[in-house]
Amino acid sequence: MLSRKKKGSNHRRLAKIALARLHKKIANQRKDFQFKLANDICKKYALICIEDLNIKGMQKRWGRKISD
Repeated sequence: MLSRKKKGSNHRRLAKIALARLHKKIANQRKDFQFKLANDICKKYALICIEDLNIKGMQKRWGRKISD
């Protein structure tokens, strides 16, 4: 744990590097999942439509129902 290491110590530096590696690994796993999901959707459907919604305007009009 990085927070428990003494500031300026070699063990803190090593813990910081290990934590950075862990964050990078998780980020890569998320990117890989999103890529695979998008690829599966593209293979499954011939037409994909994307809708751009004005969330702020909808919240003003209908309130919390949109947020939920």
